[in-house]
Parts: sequence; structure tokens; C-alpha cells
Amino acid sequence: MRRLLPLLLLLCSLPLHAAETEGYRETLRALDAVRGADPVQAGELQLLPLADGAWLHRSYLEINGVRMHANGVLHVHEQGITVIDTPWTVQASRDLLAFLQREYPGRPLRLIVSHAHDDAIGGIEVFSDAGAAIYANAKTAELARRQGIRAPQWLITESFTLPGGIEVFHPGAAHSADNIVVWLKASRILYAGDVARSRNADSLGNLADADRAAWPASLRAVMQRYPDAEIVVPGHGLHGGQELLVNTLRLLER
Repeated sequence: MRRLLPLLLLLCSLPLHAAETEGYRETLRALDAVRGADPVQAGELQLLPLADGAWLHRSYLEINGVRMHANGVLHVHEQGITVIDTPWTVQASRDLLAFLQREYPGRPLRLIVSHAHDDAIGGIEVFSDAGAAIYANAKTAELARRQGIRAPQWLITESFTLPGGIEVFHPGAAHSADNIVVWLKASRILYAGDVARSRNADSLGNLADADRAAWPASLRAVMQRYPDAEIVVPGHGLHGGQELLVNTLRLLER
């Protein structure tokens, strides 16, 4: 994937199909096969396999009569369980916790919160009450306190490495001032959260707290830091590969 990144950056102003080399299409076919796997239903929550020990968790909320979904990632490793972003609702967060306690009893639990919006932090008290170690950007903790939400205990400034080959990185303001991304080195999964849009997205989504001026540079910092990412998970929509980052850059620069 490293050799594809310069090409993708070069072609980011072209139609997406122009960047689809045979190797690139092969990657997409492999991802399509994973996306086609039957999800595990856990109450209000869906879990989809991404790689060995890694799952996408998907939760739902109805907004203005439209059922929307939000993504997060679950990583099970020898050092314990890492949940990246809570499900959108308290009930879905309880469902995820019940699944983890049933399938992986007794394992240490930690939560990484990517930013201080409900689709990432909405269930934080469920995990806090369960004794999880909770990590987030210092800005996220400040915003959580302002909103009356229980703040994370472990604060990140620019980057932080956790056991299990997990790196947390704050690339700068984008969708929000506090947004971070999470890199799972062993499985080459990049949880881009709301810094990235899905491959077929035609808008940047909720811009209420966005920094449009800073977002392109922050996104390029992510692309340059993680050229080996094979699976990219956005905050909403289907996961894929590096093309999600390219599409987001195109949306920002059009």
C-alpha cells in the first residue's frame, strides 16, 4: 500500500476509477468480501469482522426521521480489549459491554474516544462504570467537561502509543478541533473516524465544529504518517482502503 499512496495523492483530482490499478482493485475486492460477511447482532449493535481480533462496531440513531449509523472499532489482543469510540447510544454501549463480558470475561478494558461528539463519546459513562481506562485528546476532555459528560482520565496531546501495537495520533483540526485517529499496526487498520468520509460520500457531513481551512493539512498528515494502512474505517459509511482519504481530500478541495 505504501507504493500506492503517492499515486493516489497525485490522482486525487481525477475521477476515482482513474486510480484503480489492478492491484488497487484487488484490494477493493478483498475488502468487499469482508464487508459482505454476516454481522453479529448484539442487541442494538452490529459487529463486523475486519481482521483477526479486530471488529467494526456499528450503532444507530434516528435523526429527523432518518436512521443513521456510526462506526467504531473493537480490538482484542493479549493485553486486553480496546474499544475505539463508544456506540452512539447508552443502550448500544451496554450491549457492546455485555458482548465483551460474555465473549472475553476478565480481560482488561480500555476505551479510546476520538472526539467529543455523541457518536464517539455518547456511551462513555457505561465504560467508565465498568472500570475501563479511558483515553482521549486533552481537548476532548475539556469539551466533555463543558457538556457535563464524564471526562476521560488519560489525556493525549499529539501522539501516544499503547500496548498491543496501537498508536493514537492528533493530526490537527479537521471535522473537529479535537479529532484523533487510531492506528492498529499488526492488522494495518486505520480508524480515521470523522477525519475521513466514506469512499462514495459526496459531502463532508456535519460541519458545525469543523475547521475547513485546517482539515486538508491534517488529512495529508494522516496520509503521510500511515501509508501502509490497508483498511480505513470512517466515522460513518462503509470502510475501505486509502481511497477514503483521497475522496475526503477531493471533497475538501473542490
